[in-house]
Amino acid sequence: MADRFAFSSQINNFFARLLGRSGKNVVWSGIDFAAVPVGMLIATPILIYHLGLEQFGVLVLVNALVGFSAVFNFGFGDTTLKYVSHYMKLDDQKNAAQIVGTIGLMALGAGVLIAGVVVSLTPTLVGILNIGSLPYAESTLLAAALIMPCKMMESVYISTLRGCYRYELAGYVTAPLKVGNIVSQATLAVLGFNLPIILLATAGIAATSVILLFGVSWKNLGNIFPSFHRRAFDDVRHFAGWSWVQGLAGMIYANIDRLMISALLGPAALGIYGVCIQLAQQIHLGLAALAHTLFPRISMIGSEVSAADSEKGVELRDIYITASRMLTVIAVLAGSLLALFSYPILEVWVGEDIAKQGDFPLKLLAISFAWFAANSITTYYAMNGLGRARFQAGVSVTGAGLMLASCLVLIPAFGLAGASAARMPDTLFRTGIRMHLGSAIIGGIKRWFSLDFLRVTFLALAAGYPFKILLEMLFGTDRLLANPGAILALLVFAVAMFSLLLKIEQVFSRLATKEARSTLGDAA
Repeated sequence: MADRFAFSSQINNFFARLLGRSGKNVVWSGIDFAAVPVGMLIATPILIYHLGLEQFGVLVLVNALVGFSAVFNFGFGDTTLKYVSHYMKLDDQKNAAQIVGTIGLMALGAGVLIAGVVVSLTPTLVGILNIGSLPYAESTLLAAALIMPCKMMESVYISTLRGCYRYELAGYVTAPLKVGNIVSQATLAVLGFNLPIILLATAGIAATSVILLFGVSWKNLGNIFPSFHRRAFDDVRHFAGWSWVQGLAGMIYANIDRLMISALLGPAALGIYGVCIQLAQQIHLGLAALAHTLFPRISMIGSEVSAADSEKGVELRDIYITASRMLTVIAVLAGSLLALFSYPILEVWVGEDIAKQGDFPLKLLAISFAWFAANSITTYYAMNGLGRARFQAGVSVTGAGLMLASCLVLIPAFGLAGASAARMPDTLFRTGIRMHLGSAIIGGIKRWFSLDFLRVTFLALAAGYPFKILLEMLFGTDRLLANPGAILALLVFAVAMFSLLLKIEQVFSRLATKEARSTLGDAA
């Protein structure tokens, strides 16, 4: 045991020397995020083969239902991060601990409540979600109910450690357990266990995560046992309320397409959509994880000053522009390449049958998530970090309404293709919000800066499509991802395009800033 902690300490010190605190937090946030998509990249074909496409679709549905527990999540995670980072910057550890204790009590009560609601409504949900013909349908939903309170408590203690700017401590716990959960699901499926047993194992791992995170948080912050502190409650209730609205809207936004597909098209169609969205959504989720340190960093800047023309205001603007530029280039380049190579990716990963049905939806999803990431990530973290939770709540609610309306119109009319395109109207709305943030709230950023995602998409596709044709001619096949030489060429192309696009956008970033600083390009 001592050797293991010594080894962890060596890794921690290595990242600290190599990258500094901010860089190390980015690395551990990325590691924590990558555990699931990398694991599912391997596990998905196994789960589909042993569970069947319909049961895999139900597993996707369960994840959506767990996401819907945000109805009772009153912004616990974001509120914890916001106020813990605020008080830690002010060197007030006592208030930070009371914030965590109070929010922990609220999360525990809300978790038990949502589990009870799901249990009581299980027969009704089975009918609404069109899964009554599947074996173990009710047992599956009952097992899912056990996961919900664990995930709610987990978000509090992950945010506690991140608010202390100790992302690596959260990663030590969550990353191995995420991998362990995926291994557990795949192993149990291979051994022939049904979906309720698989989900019970998932609930057990989620409970273990809560216990370990609680212990690590206590060690670093002090007494955080769930308990009510009136002063802490008064401190957070307004931000938590608006953060809850954001979470509720985000829950609708992230899961309404899956629920409507299950209800209207059935679990098999949801299985195909689940495979496609599992790839496409990583563009947004991965970059959101890597950029997560913007939240506490901007919160710390906001705790020191508020004047937009101050030295800290200039620092905030530079951080925002640099992060926006990097995120746009990475997101749009990744989405464009995923759209161009969607069929060979699916064919190699899950087989020709699913590739034929999922090719076009994946193309639409790839571009949709790329544009969504470019226009929403820095905006979200900047608004919440600056304490503008009410404004961001309005953005989230409007985005959820647009997503709901799009799904209601497009899914009945166009099926999976309609669901895949449902995020497009919201993307246009988010672009307008990003323009407002840069010009009116942060200040000094011209509005046309926020149209960078269109320019990068055009350049990436204009270069990527001829490159794909060239590869097919050189290697004499359209199954490019089954050829190591083609994969190597694609990687070289991606790196070259990333470097080129970043340089182009660096120029536009300087032009878009009224008081551009010569060091802005070096910050990236």
